[in-house]
Amino acid sequence: MPMTPEQRFLKKVIIPKDLGHDCWEWTGSKMPFGHGQIRINYKLWLAHRYSYLMFNGYLHAGSVVRHTCDNPGCVNPNHLRQGSQKDNLRDMFSKKRNWQAKVTHCPKGHKYTDENTSVKKNSRFCRACWCKKNAYI
Repeated sequence: MPMTPEQRFLKKVIIPKDLGHDCWEWTGSKMPFGHGQIRINYKLWLAHRYSYLMFNGYLHAGSVVRHTCDNPGCVNPNHLRQGSQKDNLRDMFSKKRNWQAKVTHCPKGHKYTDENTSVKKNSRFCRACWCKKNAYI
């Protein structure tokens, strides 16, 4: 008898004894940055998105599934949160997981803070400089 999609998915996961706290490592096919992928009913899924859908039952249109553990190969539903791309970028910057996050001030010397920083199109901007540049005269 053929396996269900859920059985196929779980066959490619190493689940530790401590179900809630440790990462569930994806052993199947992975993308270059470490995210797992699986084909279900002729559709290619990111493994962590499929895990979130399988265990939580829904995904909002346009949402992303974020890893709280910062492990792209993890599919533990307790480590996954649904949110916007903006949430994902803020999380990435706050955890200093990209080169730009290490930069603490804009080119004009303003400090990047929550109040002074805007995130747009995968980049962050100093609101003080951006407002001056786009002000009506």
